[in-house]
Amino acid sequence: GYPPLEAMACGIPAVVSNIPVLVETTGENALVADPSDSSQWLEAFRALENWETRRKMIAEGLKWVRPFMGINGWKNHIADIEELIGER
Repeated sequence: GYPPLEAMACGIPAVVSNIPVLVETTGENALVADPSDSSQWLEAFRALENWETRRKMIAEGLKWVRPFMGINGWKNHIADIEELIGER
């Protein structure tokens, strides 16, 4: 799930498969498409040709990833990993 977040942090609207992990990771701030339906992918990419849709997706994406950015952005992620491997 990191590539869509990286795109969003760079001001690039994300289009992801509509699988739960990607919808959750992007905070529902990405356009979604069924991985087995090419017409949905085409529709999502065409939606980004609309400047208002694109502007909205960029703003929402940047807002979503802001807490993950900077020196403190990885603290919770690292804490989760430490807990999983038994170092906390």
